[in-house]
Amino acid sequence: MARRPEITMRVVEETTSAEASRRPGIPVIPEKPLLDPGIGSHPPLRFGGKAQHDAAVHNVQAAEAALNAANKTVAMFEAEVELNQAALNQASIDLEHTKITAPVDGTVIARRMDVGQTVAASFQAPTIFEIAQDLTKMQVDTNVAESDVGRVK
Repeated sequence: MARRPEITMRVVEETTSAEASRRPGIPVIPEKPLLDPGIGSHPPLRFGGKAQHDAAVHNVQAAEAALNAANKTVAMFEAEVELNQAALNQASIDLEHTKITAPVDGTVIARRMDVGQTVAASFQAPTIFEIAQDLTKMQVDTNVAESDVGRVK
């Protein structure tokens, strides 16, 4: 591993001298290794390699942080899906155990609550429906004018 940076430096020196002989009078900027020779070998950079390297390292670190954040967001939403699935399963079980029955047989003649309306808890249960048990046995007390009595059936 230590030989690779030396080879890279030798190739850079040969390339630099070859370019100088081809273009007399034009200064050649020598290439520098991307990292220190003891760390690893990367292709050499031209024109301010250290600054470019530092910028690239920061870009990679930012991308890794963004990837990590995205993975944590995915894990959070997967956990939320599992939580909602458990709530749905519990609601299904509650629905299976629910049975609503009327206290008597009969006909609903009045509804005192609307669908979705909240019922307040109190000591006395509220009246939700009025149910007539047998309409054939119903007695009606009313005042009828004498002129209308002839039309009553």
